[in-house]
Amino acid sequence: MVKYVRPGERSPETGTVVEEQRIKMLMLFLSLCIGMDLIVNIPSAFADSAAIREGIAARAELQVGCAYWSNVALSGSGPNTNKNNYFVHDIGVLAGAQMPEVSEGVPIEAGDGGWGTLSTLNYWKRVAVDSPERGDIVAAHYLDSGGIYHVGIYVSPDTMVSANAVDIAKGTWPFGTGNDEGDQIVIWRYCGELNCP
Repeated sequence: MVKYVRPGERSPETGTVVEEQRIKMLMLFLSLCIGMDLIVNIPSAFADSAAIREGIAARAELQVGCAYWSNVALSGSGPNTNKNNYFVHDIGVLAGAQMPEVSEGVPIEAGDGGWGTLSTLNYWKRVAVDSPERGDIVAAHYLDSGGIYHVGIYVSPDTMVSANAVDIAKGTWPFGTGNDEGDQIVIWRYCGELNCP
């Protein structure tokens, strides 16, 4: 079951204010990653969705080279695990977006039951693969790699920012050469409404 809780709201499970401490810790780690103070202005629930998408892209680009979400890092789901879904989730939360979670602080997966396979997500809408915009979330299903899913943030024409084995990288995935025709790409755009138009 996918849940949506905005920073500062009370958790329906625990009744406590969600994310505040986690956001503070995340901001500390991120400021260490980029080597400067990180000033984060989390927009209100009524912030313009385009401004939030821009915030997602800008914050993602600041993390290029950071190892916080790498496979070997202790963050997210622990060492030796893929954390590209945690990267997307955490950056979205910091930008003020309603991010889908399976439980408090645990983001949906890149693939099964997540970004790559769901047909609807509250606050997000699927858009045509040929029209991504800055700040969109892109999930890809690589058929030639045994069905591996990956998720990242679209920042400019044919350019993504995503977590990999070593750090956060900016590149042409999944738009580069060498992709199979059967590879599936899904693009999500933040709309900021419970039921996107």
